[in-house]
Amino acid sequence: STSKAVQTMSEEKVLSGMRCAIYNRCSTTEEAQNRAIETQAAESVEIVQALGGVICCQYIEQESGTTTKKRTQYASLMADVQQERIDCIVIKSIDRLMRNAGDWHEFIQHITAHHVRLYLYLERKFYEPQDAFLSGIKAAEGCKCNIIHIDIHFLETAL
Repeated sequence: STSKAVQTMSEEKVLSGMRCAIYNRCSTTEEAQNRAIETQAAESVEIVQALGGVICCQYIEQESGTTTKKRTQYASLMADVQQERIDCIVIKSIDRLMRNAGDWHEFIQHITAHHVRLYLYLERKFYEPQDAFLSGIKAAEGCKCNIIHIDIHFLETAL
């Protein structure tokens, strides 16, 4: 349950004092997802508070799909990153953020350039640069062409 997860996580205040932006997104536009997004939104607020973060904004994305092109809340989040209004983006998991490897790569470059951290609360960890290869594969689930793109990019940057 959410409260058990929050109780366990609150032992460590890993977000202490950080200006946090929460990004929530549903996986489909089906009616059943409306309740799921509400639950995810409430859960993420509880978790950020338990971890000592300061919630400066919460983006609840209703748009579904594999790319970020039509997501207005995502665009607002990126604008706030650009204007350095936040220190950390908190998401449930990588697939709640995006599933397109190209978008994932651009996202990581953008937040890194602005010294914004990414916290994955299901995994209870901050995203780290050494996670790039595996998270790129997770973001590209279901699209072999994107995995090949990540493999090539990974090899190019490793050389």
